[in-house]
Amino acid sequence: MSENSLGDYIIKNGLASIDIHAKTSIPTSDISRYKNGRTELIPAERIYLISLIVKDSLKEFLLKIYPKVALQNETRPLVRTSSLLTTAFGVLINSIDDYTLNTISFKTGIAVKRLKDLSSKKNSIIWGHELLLIELATNVEPGVYFKKLFSDLELNSTEVQEQLREVEKERGRRKKKVQ
Repeated sequence: MSENSLGDYIIKNGLASIDIHAKTSIPTSDISRYKNGRTELIPAERIYLISLIVKDSLKEFLLKIYPKVALQNETRPLVRTSSLLTTAFGVLINSIDDYTLNTISFKTGIAVKRLKDLSSKKNSIIWGHELLLIELATNVEPGVYFKKLFSDLELNSTEVQEQLREVEKERGRRKKKVQ
């Protein structure tokens, strides 16, 4: 697992939970856990969505929220491993010259089995720190693989944002009445 500073980043940059929720559809309860530091593992997809609403570049954002992410090894192992490559992540990994799952595992500390699952199981969720580690291990600028995997994601339209704000406000009002 990897420690993250997303909560500190959200607070320091004055990002309101309701605005993040309205723009990304990430539940406010999850945003609250991020802000309180109660969640170490954050899906890379959510990291990418939040990056779309901040002022920093994706690279700067990643390095600020994962300041302690570092490779375990800089060299390559001698053993090669293959993958089934049935997911977008698997296709991405296959496109990286001179890098096998074993090499990436050796450098990042992510288990080969975990990388195989990410490469072959459609329901596997890649965590933000894992994708950043893989970028570092394969010598690409932080954010490149995030963009390749999630470039189809967009922030909610203004209309959807307003609807989500209203739903969340109503939920808050009902919660206060119960207390």
